[in-house]
Amino acid sequence: MTTEEREQAKSMRKKGMSFREIEDLTGIPKSTLQRAFPKDNTLDGDDDTDDIDNDGLEGSALRRHQHERDHQRQLARIDLEKQRLTNEKQKLDNEAFALRLKETELEQKEEEVVIKRVKRKGTLLAKYKILLGELLDNAVDSSWERDEVDEFIERCQDLKERILIITSQMGSDEEELAIWHNLNYLIEFVEEVMEEQTGNLIEFDLTKGERRYIESLKLIDFDEEHTDDDDDDDDDDEDDDDDDDDDDDDEEDAKPVVRKKGR
Repeated sequence: MTTEEREQAKSMRKKGMSFREIEDLTGIPKSTLQRAFPKDNTLDGDDDTDDIDNDGLEGSALRRHQHERDHQRQLARIDLEKQRLTNEKQKLDNEAFALRLKETELEQKEEEVVIKRVKRKGTLLAKYKILLGELLDNAVDSSWERDEVDEFIERCQDLKERILIITSQMGSDEEELAIWHNLNYLIEFVEEVMEEQTGNLIEFDLTKGERRYIESLKLIDFDEEHTDDDDDDDDDDEDDDDDDDDDDDDEEDAKPVVRKKGR
């Protein structure tokens, strides 16, 4: 029997309740109560009727005495019910607090996941910008060793695999992202240039149109969406006094080697 149960039983005894009544209300065995309150054992008869101080009481006095005892027992039952409800409320409050704490932990974890995802997107976008910059800076009247071209393509493929992972985690479609289609274009463009040459050195010399198109593949945000808009084939800003050969070259320059296409 706990200290709380002992105090509760003691209070109920003072209100005139018998061991059996206390057992019925609290669930504490009568034998345990008797051991806890040995001095009260003489007050409880074998039938546990608690005929305390009833000797010599007759008539109205006896009825008043019994009424008082019944009233005290009723108060004890009310107090016990109040305590039970208080304990139940405390239990529910504790469970509600635990749920709020769990919700807070889940929200924090979700925020951490979002922050990590934003950082990963930023890292992938930075890698893409590096690849695009390398091609723009080293593909005008330049020579690449075949191994360097292979390495460039592998880096593009690796970046695509990382994009697949993060889009899978987000439950989104990589085909909707501009960065995905742009990488496909870079790979196709470089592969086509390499296939046209057989030596160890691969010559790159972007035309004005090709360079303008590749520059148009620059992105600010990882989540920029891919659009199927056709690219302009003509350059409307050419000077009218260019000779015919220059006009022909400009028309050719405005068309990339590999057209951008969705996959």
